[in-house]
Amino acid sequence: MAGQVNISVPLPAGADSAAASGFQIDVDAVPALRERLLAAIEHLREAGDSAEELTDLTAPGDDPVSLAAVTGFVGRAADPAGSLTTTVAAAVAMLSDVIARLDRAAARQQSSALDPAVAHPVHRSE
Repeated sequence: MAGQVNISVPLPAGADSAAASGFQIDVDAVPALRERLLAAIEHLREAGDSAEELTDLTAPGDDPVSLAAVTGFVGRAADPAGSLTTTVAAAVAMLSDVIARLDRAAARQQSSALDPAVAHPVHRSE
């Protein structure tokens, strides 16, 4: 389905208890996933722009039903409480947070791969 983003992170078969308690990042896959998430954000922003355009609707007639319908429709598009506009903004914020977390996790994974002390720190009591 166009515009749909499915993200699954299966735990590899035979993962040891250390991997099972957390997760590991396939650092090589991060750029492609990041691009897909950025594309999803752009798609959501376009939907948000469309929602904004819905606020400029005018009733097709001066009758009470048409006026009430347009008022209700515009409210569903732009009202701060649960509207399309606020839902899109929340989704963009969440995906942006996912990207930031993914970047941090990938950086930690790379650091631990380069420096075994990061992956398995030795705690000394003094």
